[in-house]
Amino acid sequence: ILTLLLIASFSVWLLAGCAMPPPERYALCMSHLSNSFTNTLANAARQRAKELGVELIVLDAQKSSKRQAGQLETLIQDGITGIIIEPAASTGLEVALANCEQAGIPVVLVTQRLRNEKTIDCFVGPDSRQSGWLQMNACVEALGGGGTIVILHGPVGSEAQELRYAGYQDVLAEHPAVRIVGELNADWNEQQAEKIVANWLSAGKQFA
Repeated sequence: ILTLLLIASFSVWLLAGCAMPPPERYALCMSHLSNSFTNTLANAARQRAKELGVELIVLDAQKSSKRQAGQLETLIQDGITGIIIEPAASTGLEVALANCEQAGIPVVLVTQRLRNEKTIDCFVGPDSRQSGWLQMNACVEALGGGGTIVILHGPVGSEAQELRYAGYQDVLAEHPAVRIVGELNADWNEQQAEKIVANWLSAGKQFA
């Protein structure tokens, strides 16, 4: 991902002329850093930046697209070389991203997509609906084609949450013997998820 940004940034420098480029400073704008997945992604980016010899700033939007948009505007003012974004939501960044484009700052999306990607240079990540299909298909196979399940949702408005759930429904439509008996939002927070499941079990909810 950082290699893609380096290529894009070098191209912008060549188009601008032969003057020496400014020091390379990149930013990774994460939707949140509250679970092992997002922290693993951020740490891998830090390691890759170290290998490439460039500075990487990691920012946490705390699951707020408004906060993330503000972070992008600050990065533009600070003269950042390139930006990697794991969006907090599928909308809400349009103005900030248009400003990035106007400032000539390359932008790469990771993990999650936006509804409007006209100002994005590229996307690196999975097909979220297909990921949801694979997850639910594995559950159905583990249940032998019938049983009860519970679902813990991610942040409302995030692309991965919406499309993975759609993938779940694609599979469940073909397996009516598998029923959802509980659904709650855990915001992709591991501690919150454990608490919800513990409460379900304490209340005698049966799923398997």
